Amino acid sequence: MRVECYSDPASLRASAAHGSLLLFLNSQAEAGFFQAPDFMELVVSVRGFAPVLFLAFDDDDRVAGSLLGVYQREGSGLKGFLSRRLLVHGGPLGDAAATGVLLAAVLAHARDRAIFAEFRNTFDTTPLRPVFERHGFAFTEHLNMLLPIEGEAEAMKRLSTVRRRQIKSSLAAGATYGTAVNEAEVLEFYRILDMLYRTKVRKPLPGADLFLRLYHSAHARIFVVRRDGRVIGGCAAPFFQDRTIHYWYVCGDNSDKEVHASVLATWAPIEFAARAGIGLLDFMGAGKPGEAYGVRDFKARFGAEEVAHGRYVKVLAPALYRVSAAGLKAYQGMKALMHRES
Repeated sequence: MRVECYSDPASLRASAAHGSLLLFLNSQAEAGFFQAPDFMELVVSVRGFAPVLFLAFDDDDRVAGSLLGVYQREGSGLKGFLSRRLLVHGGPLGDAAATGVLLAAVLAHARDRAIFAEFRNTFDTTPLRPVFERHGFAFTEHLNMLLPIEGEAEAMKRLSTVRRRQIKSSLAAGATYGTAVNEAEVLEFYRILDMLYRTKVRKPLPGADLFLRLYHSAHARIFVVRRDGRVIGGCAAPFFQDRTIHYWYVCGDNSDKEVHASVLATWAPIEFAARAGIGLLDFMGAGKPGEAYGVRDFKARFGAEEVAHGRYVKVLAPALYRVSAAGLKAYQGMKALMHRES
């Protein structure tokens, strides 16, 4: 099999491969937003993001495998250099033979561009695991939650009694939810999300430009929760056809005890998916098996089902990886200290 590589969506659209790729994606049950050209279009101009798409072709010159990843970094200078990584959500698509040539191409391309490569699986890749291991990837246990959606009434029935009561009481208290109506609401949502990441999550958060692009995308929605004319929470949720909506970033200012902002911010994409005929909500992560994780418990109460698709990781620059990991640990500790002293 031969492999082609694209980093510019315009070049992809102008290529003979574009139509074949779309047909291939439609034939793949596991295809999703993060492996589609729509994601490439979304992030190509976002600061700190650089998408790269690899296509494997069969003897008839048709796409037989695809893998879309994104190089990410935080800022510039030394910080940017030490935070370089290649992240893949959901791929690769294709059989074991296609996966083999795609992984070889990825590693050759990423060698001088990333410190490590990580695949965050959104489906069962057990048949492909030997291929990953032959290319030096290590499998790590990681959980996710998936919520089948069969209609609004059924989605509501899946909720725990507590979640249904929280939605009802929040609405009775005057809260509302829906899609953002302007960029100002998106930026208010981002302000709350940024505070959450700085004080609790303590992990890098993309800039506001990503969320503004999601707001303007036909393949995503920014949902917001409002009370008394102000945004108090929200959820960024891209989707792929009528298959899957992704619960990518979510937050809620829960200081108002009458309103459960995070609950409404989670129900909003579920309701949207039910009304739009989208069959699945992907919660995009639920921690590691055997470790207590409040976020997993929160998601489970919406009726989601736990899966263990795991991740694959390969360190490409071991010495830099150790320095980068130490720097991240120090950064998280500093943020925690600053939060305690504020």
